Amino acid sequence: MSQPDPYVNLHLEASGIDLSGEFKFPAILTGTVNVQGNMHHYEGSFSLKQHSAMPSWRDVQATGSFAGDRSQAIIRDMNGRFLGGTFKGGIALLWEKDRRLSWDLKTVNMDPAWLKADLQGRVNLNTTGFLRWSGMNLTEGDLKAKLIDSVFQRGKCSMVELLAFRLHRFAPAAYVGDAGAQHADLAVLADLDLKLAVVDHLHH
Repeated sequence: MSQPDPYVNLHLEASGIDLSGEFKFPAILTGTVNVQGNMHHYEGSFSLKQHSAMPSWRDVQATGSFAGDRSQAIIRDMNGRFLGGTFKGGIALLWEKDRRLSWDLKTVNMDPAWLKADLQGRVNLNTTGFLRWSGMNLTEGDLKAKLIDSVFQRGKCSMVELLAFRLHRFAPAAYVGDAGAQHADLAVLADLDLKLAVVDHLHH
């Protein structure tokens, strides 16, 4: 008779953990994670902040709750800060058969100058989508992103559907490198449906 999975009740705290070696860029992690349950069902909450010694576009902080089991993990009620603005939404990861990552995120007042100094404006972006893998190959994806009342330089974009596309049937591609070795880490897009629609664009 198999033994039941042990029940755990954990409180984890990080205080200035240097992750620069793992991420290959300056990164310091601070925050807390609480989790309780077992592998049949667990749930918890988190409050995390990734920051650099100097302010950077990679700086991000987030709070939220999560739940999962042996086949999935779902982050919900997530709120945070990124690029000088805020975001909220959820993320789900499933791995029982193929791996599938899906998300629904809304951002408000992101400042593109964090990415490049001469990019002035404020960005409000809603994005939903999913990616699916089989083994190491990306097999399917869907991404939809919409700008809402966003300002770039001197123009204002109101309800602009920035990008909506569906990816199907990614196939591994082989190529021969300088040393003559075969590689299979590229992907060929077999089917691409791309739509770009500007609903309303107002200039000052």
